[in-house]
Amino acid sequence: MSVSRRMAEVMNETRLNNSKLGRIIGISHTAIGNIREGNPVDVRVSTVANFLYYFKEISPDWLILGEGEKTRTYAYGVLIDAGITQPLDPDVRDMIIALMKANEGLTKQNEAQREFILEYCKK
Repeated sequence: MSVSRRMAEVMNETRLNNSKLGRIIGISHTAIGNIREGNPVDVRVSTVANFLYYFKEISPDWLILGEGEKTRTYAYGVLIDAGITQPLDPDVRDMIIALMKANEGLTKQNEAQREFILEYCKK
């Protein structure tokens, strides 16, 4: 499977339209459409870099080489397990992950805070 096909897999899991996704990763909405439809597309390195910057949960090894797991960190796995599957605003996502990493040794009180954060993100 090619890089563009793996990108299409991730893109098709999002609720973002082609125009918005194109603005985020720096290519035209037409190019996004071609990638999503599985048409052969020569993807630039800068496009892959922007894609990985936005979709931080995606493993670069999986996207570029087709090796390993699709997602790359424990914290992102927790978000997905909690039912947060759509892309979050990158700043919000980074804040949540930082909080989750800081609370690795959760106490009962911290667990309640964690649950609150996860419930908030589901809305």
